[in-house]
Amino acid sequence: MVEIEMPVELETGVPTIITSQPKSTSPASDSGYDLRHNLNDDILRLDEGLASPFKYLIKMYNMHVQENHNRTFVYGGMQQFLIRQQKLAKTTPKPIPEHNHQNEGLHFNNLPVNVQLHIFSFLDTKSLCRIGSVCRHWDNISCDNILWQQKLEADVRQWNVIGHVTNPYMYREVESDWSNKEIYLRCSPQVNQLKRQENYSFHNLSNILRSLLPRTKPMVAMFGPGLECGTSRVVRKILWDKSGQFVTVGMFPGKFDGGYGSGVTLKLNNTMPFDLTTLYTSTSKERENVAQEHRLRHNKMMTRKVTARDVEEGGGEEEVFELKPRVKDLCRTVDAFIFVVDSSMENNTLDMDKTELFAMVNERWSSPHVPVLVLACIKDDTTTRMPCIDVVNRLEIGNLSRPWQVCNCEAESLKGVSDGIQWLLRQAQQN
Repeated sequence: MVEIEMPVELETGVPTIITSQPKSTSPASDSGYDLRHNLNDDILRLDEGLASPFKYLIKMYNMHVQENHNRTFVYGGMQQFLIRQQKLAKTTPKPIPEHNHQNEGLHFNNLPVNVQLHIFSFLDTKSLCRIGSVCRHWDNISCDNILWQQKLEADVRQWNVIGHVTNPYMYREVESDWSNKEIYLRCSPQVNQLKRQENYSFHNLSNILRSLLPRTKPMVAMFGPGLECGTSRVVRKILWDKSGQFVTVGMFPGKFDGGYGSGVTLKLNNTMPFDLTTLYTSTSKERENVAQEHRLRHNKMMTRKVTARDVEEGGGEEEVFELKPRVKDLCRTVDAFIFVVDSSMENNTLDMDKTELFAMVNERWSSPHVPVLVLACIKDDTTTRMPCIDVVNRLEIGNLSRPWQVCNCEAESLKGVSDGIQWLLRQAQQN
């Protein structure tokens, strides 16, 4: 191997010295000195003006040679050095980074589980469903049963629609195997609305196909205490609606003695025709002189009977109300019921109103597949409303063995009325 002495400027800047040997004392090692000595003699023979730059270069060269007299460059050593570095990189294990214990508590997953649940409880339902796709741990936290129970109990009081398949308390009573998250997503009106929007084209096609089939107009009977109090204007607003949701087509006569059961033919959204008959407990003058809490005793659609209770039930007497014969005959021809109640906070008669509801939809004179729509009405948006779930519980409508739905609405603006009747007509046409 031949050693060549090089100045620093000619080196590459990376460590290229593979071997280091002591400076040889042989005459061959003085060849650099002889070269410099001869260059100096030749420069002295040049003109003094031209020699000055060459002298400076020789001086600088001599300084670098003296500073690096122990450094040697081995011909071919760069390739050997790179090969050696590659072998060392393969055999040398990578250093393990030091764990920073100071930042360990800043990671969300290192927080206590109850703290993570508390943070997740501030998310809305949509964000809580999406955040589960981040990682498996977050999915487990976001599906916690207690977390969704709290979310369900808080949001159910804001729901404006609750039905026979979207009543969350029904799933608890039957001890369903569904988790609280599954119950929430099944019962939430917002989630159900998103599902309908996704299947909008399918529903439109199905409605068109249904319209091609021959069918009769469903007969709808509207009754309830809400027709005889501050929300009674809901009927007048439907008949004289100017928004175009309800269009009056004509009238039809009653099928029973005295024209009982007559009413008006309407079209909902100009596509769904139906016959509507309105049932009142008495005349308007008689209703003005009777308080709401005494309506049942003065109800001309029912007869009042007093029966003795069993000893096991505590004894005493019990009032039982039953429909009169012509009302029973009318109920046998009805395809759907609308029960109107006053859902303002100051109303205290809901517990008694359920007696009238259950008497009208009794299965002895009404088919069990006939649906029931409860319009929980208030006069306008300035009235404080009772939550929809409270109306469901106080009417005990969950005990009905037929399709039912309770929806919030306003008598003056008809807000929510058309959506409820649209559901009612779809249910009636399916039967």
